[in-house]
Amino acid sequence: MTHTDNRYIRAAIDIAYKNVDAGGRPFGSVVVRNGQIIAEGVNESHLDDDPTAHAEFLAVKRAGIALGTRDLSDCVVYASGQPCPFCLATMSLYGIKKAFYGYTREEWSRVTVPFAYPAVDAQVLSPGDDAPLYTYWKQQQADT
Repeated sequence: MTHTDNRYIRAAIDIAYKNVDAGGRPFGSVVVRNGQIIAEGVNESHLDDDPTAHAEFLAVKRAGIALGTRDLSDCVVYASGQPCPFCLATMSLYGIKKAFYGYTREEWSRVTVPFAYPAVDAQVLSPGDDAPLYTYWKQQQADT
């Protein structure tokens, strides 16, 4: 880790501390592009019981909005805690190739109930229609 990386991981941890002081969980994240913090986020689930309000997810979403693009392949994410599968998938969908985190899931598990990611039984249920949604979407894209 470089001195610069250390500065950004500290920024993520600092906003996580502020979130704890505001009644939230100890998770903060910043998105960096070309040496600048583009966006930040903290876990906001305590505000309205939104289970998707994770620090990394919000920081990445806000970075995309700030930059006006879904291509964040030149950005790096720094997070106070080890990102969950949801947040890692969000990073991947936005093209982010690198992330750093300060604390591991094991460290979190020492002070609270460990995270569990149970399997979801997801199955295809084909609507059997003649004009599939994806084909419709593709045609709409071609018309614009």
